[in-house]
Amino acid sequence: MTEPTAAPVEPKGWRAAAERVMPFARRVPVLRRIAAWRDGAVELQAVRPESERLARLVAHYESQLFVVPGHFYSPSPDLDDLNRRHGEIFRHGRVPLPGVDLNEEAQVALLDELAPLAAEIGLPEQSVNDWRYHSDNEGFGPADGITLASVLRLWQPSRYVEIGSGWTSALALDINDHFLDGAMKTTFIDPYPERLLGLLRPEDHDRAEIRVEPVQAIDLAVFDVLGPGDVLFIDSTHVARTGGDVVHDVFTILPRLASGVRVHFHDMFYPFEYPAAWVFEGRAWNELYLIRALLSDSTRYRIALWPSMLSVLHTDRLAAALPTAMPYGGGSLWLEVR
Repeated sequence: MTEPTAAPVEPKGWRAAAERVMPFARRVPVLRRIAAWRDGAVELQAVRPESERLARLVAHYESQLFVVPGHFYSPSPDLDDLNRRHGEIFRHGRVPLPGVDLNEEAQVALLDELAPLAAEIGLPEQSVNDWRYHSDNEGFGPADGITLASVLRLWQPSRYVEIGSGWTSALALDINDHFLDGAMKTTFIDPYPERLLGLLRPEDHDRAEIRVEPVQAIDLAVFDVLGPGDVLFIDSTHVARTGGDVVHDVFTILPRLASGVRVHFHDMFYPFEYPAAWVFEGRAWNELYLIRALLSDSTRYRIALWPSMLSVLHTDRLAAALPTAMPYGGGSLWLEVR
């Protein structure tokens, strides 16, 4: 958009600040008027207060950083570079993954076991009295929901430990009630469990263990009791950083797990790349790359089920077994410790 004619002189530095945030401006209320000027909807003078405030905020923000987002030393990607290499990075179809055993034949065979169980479950789309979970939610939709429900029915774990909580926890409790006779012991670990607490029933507080603290503070004995067939469900912050939960999960907890424990990681997309839309809206997540490295030439972990991969490489088989997992398969990756 050409700059409006006869515009006042811009405050020093504000244009650069606006340009850096413009891809996200329309998502942030305070920036919408600046975006409107850029689109020619309002005069520059009308947004001068916002532009000056933005310049001050960005200058303060940048003063606190070693480098700005997008710099080659920053974990946040350079979006211009990603745009230039879009087709190279965000690929579709079968993609070579050297060193990673996708275990495709066993995954497809597992679908045949899950199909009749999934057909009997009937997850509700909207809230109903006898279910805590419903698939029309913002955090764990029908694709991931039917996958979790089906594997819990098949594997029937004695213990279920979840790092993170919310709709996933509600579904685990529902499957425990409806199909496992309440025999599965559940532990939920989350420093911010507001969503979970809003979904629980009064009696759940006596039946489920709820640990309101960061996973880094949890006694590791909680994970040591997990045995063959049990489940460790991880839905983390998705960011590997110093002192963070992801590095604790991968480097401290996983090596302690017994052979036969099944481990879930969420927001894991084939072929180990985040959706382009997520990256360009500013999600500088990196957990997925760490898990790919974990699986490279691994004899410790085996991919048990990855619906995202199956939706691309075995579309018909996934659609037949788990119809509500289509078209994208969701973001669940299930590993088995060996």
